[in-house]
Amino acid sequence: MLKFCLLLSYYIALSCAADCSSTTCPTNGIWSEWTTTDECDTSCGACSKLQYTRKCLSSAMNGCSCVGSTTATMECNTQACNWPRTGANGTTCCKGTPMIYNNWYHCGPLAINNTLTCCPAGGYWSTWSSWSKASDVLSWSRSRSCISGGYACPCSGDSVETKYSCPCKAVTLINGTDNSCSSVLSGMTPYTVRTPINLSSECLAVLVLEASNFRKVFYTNQGGKIVTWVGAIDSSGTCTKMPFETGTVGTNGLFYKQKFTCDLSTGYFTGGGFNNIVSLAQFS
Repeated sequence: MLKFCLLLSYYIALSCAADCSSTTCPTNGIWSEWTTTDECDTSCGACSKLQYTRKCLSSAMNGCSCVGSTTATMECNTQACNWPRTGANGTTCCKGTPMIYNNWYHCGPLAINNTLTCCPAGGYWSTWSSWSKASDVLSWSRSRSCISGGYACPCSGDSVETKYSCPCKAVTLINGTDNSCSSVLSGMTPYTVRTPINLSSECLAVLVLEASNFRKVFYTNQGGKIVTWVGAIDSSGTCTKMPFETGTVGTNGLFYKQKFTCDLSTGYFTGGGFNNIVSLAQFS
């Protein structure tokens, strides 16, 4: 019998551990406390009712919705009175059995409390906000909130993260022919001499484009305009190609800087028709 109980306790513990993770959605989600902006008609004894509302806090997590209603009609001013309270029809306002303790008339239980069946190590955090740049110093920060802190389930970790360099991932060079751009830019190869320049203090990425066919066939003449092809691999591993105009035929041999800006909402560089850039190259 003892062995069975220990085994049962073991499986219960495993079940709780499986359902209690800061990366999973708690059962029914996490609701805020019930609140109201209306005033109660009576001062005590739970003889009046008000409309209350609550918010789903766990919607700030990825894919964690709440189960239940956002509104409810409940008794207000449920604190004890020192005399019995009755409604208009003469019946008691209390739910359950009224009790008198130290000459005070108590009604209860009434309050509807939100509880968490399990508190994971670290608590439940919201997702991080987008990065934002400080106005007076060279720093970027983002924040998150502990949505389980009000339910005896504290969070561990920092609510604010600060970086003193550009928070976007540095752009690398598409190197060699064995990449996802091979089929998109068929018959062309990335030029691996000039790597993208990452300017951390300005939060910019720069690719120097050559308007020349001296070393490689970089451009084609399209109606008097020099056009070259640039390939970019995004965060999903997909390659996209875009034509870039680098001047007129008379500017053959010059170099041009194509700038890409940091998208603080995604943490990747963007520009020139490309999004979520991981690597870049001029193709020839």
